[in-house]
Amino acid sequence: MGIKFCPKCRSSEIEDITETAHGELMFFPHASPRLYKCTKCGFTNSIFPEVKNKKDLEKVKEEFK
Repeated sequence: MGIKFCPKCRSSEIEDITETAHGELMFFPHASPRLYKCTKCGFTNSIFPEVKNKKDLEKVKEEFK
C-alpha cells in the first residue's frame, strides 16, 4: 500500500473519514466505498492518488509547484 496524497494541494495528510461520514447509517459497510479527506485543504473524495514512497511523493510535489 502506498502513500496517498491530495490531488489539490499535494499534502500526504489524508485521513479515512468513512465511519464518521456514513455514521450508523452504513447498512453494508463492506460494500460502501472508503471516503478520505485531506486535513490540510479539506478536499474529500473516495479516490486519492498514491505513490510508493516518500521519495516519489517529493518528486510529485516538485513537478507540480
